[in-house]
Amino acid sequence: MYSLLGVVLMSVLVAKPGSSDGKSLDFSLFSGSIYSGFGMSIFDEDLLYYYYLDDGNYIPAGVKLMYQASSRFRVGSEFEFSLMPFACEGDFYQNGYAWESEAKVSLTTLSIVGQFYLSDNFYVRAGLGRYAGSAEIEISSGTYIGYYGDTDIEAAFGFNGGLGFEMPISEKAFAGAEAIYHSVSCELEEFEYSVDDLDFSHWAAKVFIGMSF
Repeated sequence: MYSLLGVVLMSVLVAKPGSSDGKSLDFSLFSGSIYSGFGMSIFDEDLLYYYYLDDGNYIPAGVKLMYQASSRFRVGSEFEFSLMPFACEGDFYQNGYAWESEAKVSLTTLSIVGQFYLSDNFYVRAGLGRYAGSAEIEISSGTYIGYYGDTDIEAAFGFNGGLGFEMPISEKAFAGAEAIYHSVSCELEEFEYSVDDLDFSHWAAKVFIGMSF
């Protein structure tokens, strides 16, 4: 359903404004970009406390395809993945032993995104995303592994939004930076908790480079 919505939305918007048949594509109104950056988790406190973890950082990467619906508004889709998973770590003492806890969380996101330009360079963005991924947790003391578990993170819808800056670097190319916050709650497929959903919210700062078609 989500994929169909994106296809229908893009199909409506790609018709060249003012065209008599409503079917001509104006590819000059499209732009594509690739990005990477640095981010941090803001995961559920119960999840972190249960596994003796602190929030960790990650490196996002992705691609974005946008369509210029008007002089101030662009709409499109974005795909993001964890180039480096969230690396959450912690330590604690129990029964006279020092324990280390480590978790790796990978998320992939497919979003429908809108960008409203406040000026030629600055914009605000908002999106509806489908989030999914996997998690791996290990608790050890030296070479002894006291606990290990891995699970899929079930797909769920969430929201993202933020601010961006964009500037041209040639006639067709552009570059910029973006700060974005993701708000999403998901279920772990294998692990059981007293609550259905856990907060997997996170933020990221990204730099991008792109080209207009």
